[in-house]
Amino acid sequence: MTTEKQNIASMMKIMTLCIMIICGAIDRASAQRISFSTWTGSEDIILTSMKGVNPKISFNSKRPVIVAGSEKIDIGLLDEQAMVFKIEAPLGYDLTVELNSPTHLYKEGDPNKGAIPVSFRMAYNNQEAQNEFIGKQNVVEIPEGFNNVTFPVNRRLGSTPPVPITPDFENYVKPKGAAYLYIYGSFGPVGDVAAGEYTGEVLLNVYFANYDN
Repeated sequence: MTTEKQNIASMMKIMTLCIMIICGAIDRASAQRISFSTWTGSEDIILTSMKGVNPKISFNSKRPVIVAGSEKIDIGLLDEQAMVFKIEAPLGYDLTVELNSPTHLYKEGDPNKGAIPVSFRMAYNNQEAQNEFIGKQNVVEIPEGFNNVTFPVNRRLGSTPPVPITPDFENYVKPKGAAYLYIYGSFGPVGDVAAGEYTGEVLLNVYFANYDN
């Protein structure tokens, strides 16, 4: 690995978020479970779900009964069902967020047994919002069809981060800022499919660049 590549590698760290999506039986009112597993890869980064310890996205909250032939169900940015994460990181960091999601949920995970379209979108607020609700009032929405975005932890007027001052004493804690990330989307329309569980996996990667050295 060249020195240039080593320098780039040392600047980049990764956090991975796995989202398992399970849609319940289609011929009756059904519960949907979305479990989240997170790893930041650095004690400098704190990722918090604003939906609690076991957060869930439920399209059944918008439409309790989902049957074959149902129209598309949307969970919008302003809906309470939208997923919200608070990302706390040192002020000098830039974040790159990638959302890798399937285009369909499959019955029992097998495409040959049935499929239902699903899609997700992202938005963020890095303007030092007091909380996630205020943050929704002034977000940057990522256009549909795009699955990645890069932004500083807190918005900067300039295009590059300032050179940080590195204290020479131990136990120094870098000053942090916070950004809010919102995930929302749609499920369906539901075609002529069999009843059962329709599953898929969404992978959310957050890379952060450290400009301290």
